[in-house]
Amino acid sequence: MYINFNLAAERGFTPSQVLALQAIKQNRNEDTSGVIETLLGLDTKFFEDAGLVSFIKGSKKDSIYKLIRLSSKGTKYLDELTTPEVTENDLRMFDYLCHMYLNADDAEGRTLGNLKLGRIYCAQFRQLMGLTSHEMYWLCDLFIYNYKYTKVLEFIFFTPKANHYGKFKNNLESSKLYQFYQSNKTIVEAYWKEKIKDDTENR
Repeated sequence: MYINFNLAAERGFTPSQVLALQAIKQNRNEDTSGVIETLLGLDTKFFEDAGLVSFIKGSKKDSIYKLIRLSSKGTKYLDELTTPEVTENDLRMFDYLCHMYLNADDAEGRTLGNLKLGRIYCAQFRQLMGLTSHEMYWLCDLFIYNYKYTKVLEFIFFTPKANHYGKFKNNLESSKLYQFYQSNKTIVEAYWKEKIKDDTENR
Protein backbone atom coordinates (compact mmCIF):
# COMPACT_ATOMS: atom_id res chain seq x y z
CA MET A 1 0.00 0.00 0.00
CA TYR A 2 1.33 3.43 -0.96
CA ILE A 3 0.98 6.16 1.69
CA ASN A 4 1.20 9.84 0.79
CA PHE A 5 3.02 10.92 3.97
CA ASN A 6 3.20 14.57 2.89
CA LEU A 7 -0.58 14.74 2.50
CA ALA A 8 -1.03 12.90 5.80
CA ALA A 9 1.15 15.51 7.52
CA GLU A 10 -0.84 18.34 5.87
CA ARG A 11 -3.99 16.84 7.40
CA GLY A 12 -2.47 16.31 10.83
CA PHE A 13 -2.30 12.50 10.61
CA THR A 14 0.58 10.54 12.11
CA PRO A 15 1.86 7.50 10.19
CA SER A 16 0.33 5.28 12.89
CA GLN A 17 -3.08 6.88 12.37
CA VAL A 18 -2.93 6.24 8.62
CA LEU A 19 -2.08 2.58 9.26
CA ALA A 20 -4.90 2.46 11.80
CA LEU A 21 -7.35 3.67 9.12
CA GLN A 22 -6.24 0.79 6.90
CA ALA A 23 -6.59 -1.69 9.76
CA ILE A 24 -10.08 -0.34 10.52
CA LYS A 25 -11.00 -0.77 6.85
CA GLN A 26 -9.87 -4.40 6.97
CA ASN A 27 -11.76 -4.93 10.25
CA ARG A 28 -14.95 -5.21 8.20
CA ASN A 29 -13.81 -8.50 6.65
CA GLU A 30 -11.32 -9.87 9.19
CA ASP A 31 -10.63 -9.31 12.87
CA THR A 32 -7.88 -6.67 13.04
CA SER A 33 -8.92 -5.39 16.47
CA GLY A 34 -5.54 -6.29 18.01
CA VAL A 35 -3.67 -4.26 15.39
CA ILE A 36 -6.04 -1.31 15.82
CA GLU A 37 -5.59 -1.37 19.59
CA THR A 38 -1.81 -1.50 19.23
CA LEU A 39 -1.80 1.46 16.82
CA LEU A 40 -4.35 3.62 18.63
CA GLY A 41 -4.30 2.58 22.27
CA LEU A 42 -7.41 4.17 23.75
CA ASP A 43 -7.35 7.14 21.37
CA THR A 44 -10.25 6.71 18.93
CA LYS A 45 -11.52 10.23 19.72
CA PHE A 46 -9.51 11.85 16.93
CA PHE A 47 -11.25 9.64 14.34
CA GLU A 48 -14.66 9.94 15.99
CA ASP A 49 -14.49 13.76 16.16
CA ALA A 50 -13.48 13.90 12.49
CA GLY A 51 -16.39 11.65 11.48
CA LEU A 52 -14.05 9.03 10.03
CA VAL A 53 -15.36 6.01 11.94
CA SER A 54 -18.57 4.48 13.23
CA PHE A 55 -19.33 1.47 15.43
CA ILE A 56 -21.47 -1.56 14.70
CA LYS A 57 -23.62 -3.34 17.28
CA GLY A 58 -22.01 -6.33 18.91
CA SER A 59 -22.12 -8.31 22.11
CA LYS A 60 -21.19 -6.89 25.51
CA LYS A 61 -17.90 -8.79 25.46
CA ASP A 62 -16.76 -7.16 22.19
CA SER A 63 -14.16 -4.39 22.53
CA ILE A 64 -14.55 -1.08 20.69
CA TYR A 65 -11.69 -2.18 18.44
CA LYS A 66 -13.72 -5.14 17.21
CA LEU A 67 -16.75 -2.94 16.51
CA ILE A 68 -15.04 0.03 14.85
CA ARG A 69 -15.57 0.59 11.10
CA LEU A 70 -14.69 3.27 8.57
CA SER A 71 -17.46 5.74 7.74
CA SER A 72 -17.93 6.85 4.12
CA LYS A 73 -15.84 9.93 4.96
CA GLY A 74 -13.14 7.70 6.46
CA THR A 75 -13.10 5.56 3.31
CA LYS A 76 -12.68 8.68 1.16
CA TYR A 77 -9.90 9.98 3.41
CA LEU A 78 -8.01 6.69 3.27
CA ASP A 79 -8.35 6.60 -0.51
CA GLU A 80 -6.94 10.13 -0.72
CA LEU A 81 -4.11 9.38 1.73
CA THR A 82 -3.04 6.45 -0.45
CA THR A 83 -3.00 8.51 -3.67
CA PRO A 84 0.50 9.40 -4.95
CA GLU A 85 1.69 12.96 -5.60
CA VAL A 86 -1.45 14.86 -4.61
CA THR A 87 -1.52 17.75 -2.15
CA GLU A 88 -4.45 19.10 -0.15
CA ASN A 89 -4.88 21.87 -2.76
CA ASP A 90 -4.89 19.28 -5.56
CA LEU A 91 -7.65 17.33 -3.82
CA ARG A 92 -9.68 20.47 -3.27
CA MET A 93 -9.16 21.42 -6.91
CA PHE A 94 -10.25 17.96 -8.07
CA ASP A 95 -13.41 18.10 -5.92
CA TYR A 96 -14.27 21.45 -7.54
CA LEU A 97 -13.58 19.94 -10.95
CA CYS A 98 -15.90 16.98 -10.26
CA HIS A 99 -18.64 19.39 -9.23
CA MET A 100 -18.13 21.57 -12.32
CA TYR A 101 -18.06 18.57 -14.63
CA LEU A 102 -21.26 16.98 -13.34
CA ASN A 103 -23.20 20.25 -13.08
CA ALA A 104 -22.24 21.92 -16.36
CA ASP A 105 -24.71 22.43 -19.20
CA ASP A 106 -25.21 19.25 -21.23
CA ALA A 107 -23.79 17.15 -18.37
CA GLU A 108 -26.32 14.36 -18.87
CA GLY A 109 -24.59 10.99 -19.17
CA ARG A 110 -21.31 12.22 -17.73
CA THR A 111 -19.39 10.13 -15.20
CA LEU A 112 -16.20 10.70 -13.21
CA GLY A 113 -14.34 7.51 -14.15
CA ASN A 114 -11.63 6.21 -11.82
CA LEU A 115 -11.44 8.79 -9.01
CA LYS A 116 -7.98 7.81 -7.79
CA LEU A 117 -6.51 8.04 -11.28
CA GLY A 118 -8.39 11.29 -11.87
CA ARG A 119 -6.81 12.81 -8.75
CA ILE A 120 -3.34 11.64 -9.80
CA TYR A 121 -3.72 12.94 -13.37
CA CYS A 122 -5.06 16.28 -12.15
CA ALA A 123 -2.09 16.74 -9.79
CA GLN A 124 0.44 15.59 -12.40
CA PHE A 125 -1.04 17.87 -15.06
CA ARG A 126 -0.81 20.91 -12.78
CA GLN A 127 2.76 20.04 -11.80
CA LEU A 128 3.96 19.26 -15.34
CA MET A 129 2.41 22.46 -16.68
CA GLY A 130 3.73 24.55 -13.78
CA LEU A 131 0.25 25.90 -12.97
CA THR A 132 -0.98 27.39 -9.73
CA SER A 133 -4.16 25.95 -8.19
CA HIS A 134 -6.08 29.03 -9.39
CA GLU A 135 -4.77 28.67 -12.96
CA MET A 136 -5.67 24.99 -12.95
CA TYR A 137 -9.19 25.71 -11.67
CA TRP A 138 -9.97 28.36 -14.29
CA LEU A 139 -8.40 26.36 -17.13
CA CYS A 140 -10.73 23.47 -16.25
CA ASP A 141 -13.67 25.84 -15.93
CA LEU A 142 -13.04 27.23 -19.42
CA PHE A 143 -12.43 23.76 -20.88
CA ILE A 144 -15.68 22.33 -19.51
CA TYR A 145 -17.67 25.33 -20.77
CA ASN A 146 -16.25 24.99 -24.28
CA TYR A 147 -15.72 21.25 -24.65
CA LYS A 148 -19.13 19.57 -24.46
CA TYR A 149 -18.38 16.15 -25.86
CA THR A 150 -16.35 14.28 -23.27
CA LYS A 151 -18.39 11.92 -21.09
CA VAL A 152 -15.77 10.68 -18.58
CA LEU A 153 -13.84 13.17 -16.45
CA GLU A 154 -10.77 10.92 -16.12
CA PHE A 155 -10.39 10.96 -19.91
CA ILE A 156 -9.96 14.75 -20.22
CA PHE A 157 -6.47 14.04 -18.84
CA PHE A 158 -5.60 10.60 -20.18
CA THR A 159 -7.30 7.80 -22.12
CA PRO A 160 -5.61 4.48 -21.26
CA LYS A 161 -7.12 2.69 -24.30
CA ALA A 162 -5.33 5.13 -26.59
CA ASN A 163 -2.03 4.73 -24.73
CA HIS A 164 -1.83 1.02 -23.92
CA TYR A 165 1.74 0.97 -22.61
CA GLY A 166 2.33 4.60 -21.80
CA LYS A 167 1.97 6.61 -18.63
CA PHE A 168 0.24 9.96 -18.43
CA LYS A 169 3.48 11.80 -17.62
CA ASN A 170 4.99 10.58 -20.88
CA ASN A 171 1.89 11.30 -22.97
CA LEU A 172 0.90 14.78 -21.88
CA GLU A 173 0.37 15.87 -25.47
CA SER A 174 -2.45 13.32 -25.86
CA SER A 175 -4.45 14.98 -23.06
CA LYS A 176 -7.61 16.75 -24.24
CA LEU A 177 -7.04 19.42 -21.61
CA TYR A 178 -3.45 19.96 -22.80
CA GLN A 179 -4.56 20.18 -26.43
CA PHE A 180 -7.26 22.68 -25.49
CA TYR A 181 -4.72 24.84 -23.65
CA GLN A 182 -2.19 24.72 -26.50
CA SER A 183 -4.86 25.66 -29.07
CA ASN A 184 -6.31 28.48 -26.96
CA LYS A 185 -3.36 29.95 -25.04
CA THR A 186 -4.29 33.57 -25.65
CA ILE A 187 -7.90 33.02 -24.59
CA VAL A 188 -6.88 30.97 -21.53
CA GLU A 189 -4.32 33.52 -20.36
CA ALA A 190 -6.82 36.38 -20.79
CA TYR A 191 -9.36 34.34 -18.79
CA TRP A 192 -6.78 33.80 -16.05
CA LYS A 193 -6.04 37.51 -15.93
CA GLU A 194 -9.72 38.31 -15.49
CA LYS A 195 -10.69 35.52 -13.07
CA ILE A 196 -7.60 35.31 -10.89
CA LYS A 197 -7.70 39.10 -10.39
CA ASP A 198 -11.31 38.66 -9.22
CA ASP A 199 -10.25 35.81 -6.91
CA THR A 200 -7.60 38.00 -5.30
CA GLU A 201 -9.98 40.92 -4.83
CA ASN A 202 -12.66 38.69 -3.28
CA ARG A 203 -10.44 37.08 -0.63
